[in-house]
Amino acid sequence: MNNTSTLLCSYVQLSFADGYLTTAYVIQTVVCLALLPLAIALCVAIGKTTVLHRNVRICLVSIAVSTVISNVGTVATAGYHLIAVFGSAENFCDRIALTSRECSRIQVIRSVGGLSTVIGLFFLAIERVCSTIQFKTYEKSGSTMIGIVLTLLQWLVSSLSFAGLLRAPRNSEERESRHPYCSVVALHPHTSSIFFYCMFAAQMLGLLIFISLAVVNKRKMREYTFNHALRLLSVRYQLKENVKTTIFLIPICASSCLVYGITLVALMFFVNQLPSDDDDQQLTDNIALQQIHFARVMEVVSLSTPAFTATFIAVVMRYNSHIRQNFVACFGRVKIPRRISKITDQSQEALSAKEQYFEALKKQWQ
Repeated sequence: MNNTSTLLCSYVQLSFADGYLTTAYVIQTVVCLALLPLAIALCVAIGKTTVLHRNVRICLVSIAVSTVISNVGTVATAGYHLIAVFGSAENFCDRIALTSRECSRIQVIRSVGGLSTVIGLFFLAIERVCSTIQFKTYEKSGSTMIGIVLTLLQWLVSSLSFAGLLRAPRNSEERESRHPYCSVVALHPHTSSIFFYCMFAAQMLGLLIFISLAVVNKRKMREYTFNHALRLLSVRYQLKENVKTTIFLIPICASSCLVYGITLVALMFFVNQLPSDDDDQQLTDNIALQQIHFARVMEVVSLSTPAFTATFIAVVMRYNSHIRQNFVACFGRVKIPRRISKITDQSQEALSAKEQYFEALKKQWQ
């Protein structure tokens, strides 16, 4: 595109004229900053919850870290635009109308963090598949390398996905072209549509895997009755822990599918109205209007980042009392209700009983 500076600047000014985008950026900044301490505390709380299998903890901590990074990226992106709005009016157009390369640099933290959150849930489902296949030994001796490898793959796939979504500009003219709104989705709408569908399909597949594994493991539990030999006691314990963990993860994945599904529907309706990725047109009034209208939708949709973070924290706290107790402890000397004090004792008793159980089994077979 050979963008006309006057036309470009006029639409940049128009997009911020009524204060709608400015308000959206302020809300994003305030909400994400408020959630950051909670998300960081959740990372610590999950790491301290030794009742969960270590590979589950590794994968869950990685997802929690992804939410922290995506919120930091949202604050950085919104903060950049707010500085441009409240800064010098002389350079306002140049700060808002960015090139494709400049836009991708600003959005990289938020995009990679968001992608890693979605992909992390899918790899967590794979971890649960491994635990089901190796159910006789996984709970006690499952290799920590499984969690580490899956976490590394999560971040590798997220980074490569973002790089593929950007795609290299075809020429220097496209690379230096400027747009009235900075968004990877607005720059590559067709590619983004395909990518969003793939991400949503991966989330739905992950949810189906969690549900299927819970059903399969419950059926296996019925097979190992008390009439079997004593050696099957450990197998039943492994299955019980596997079912408990998998059921705990189902609402986490379901809430993510809900938030991401609503986001996808909202985006798909407006993305299809944008010019195709391959359209090599000059910036016109029609294209500029499409982009600034899309900006108003996209910045509201961007609130899905803090929305998922809040949902993730709420669901984890609701369905796991041990994480909830460690989460409360992260905020120092907070007066803990009697109910939570009981949960602390139960958490320690559960861990102690788990260790004593396996020790007793070892002695019986020596």
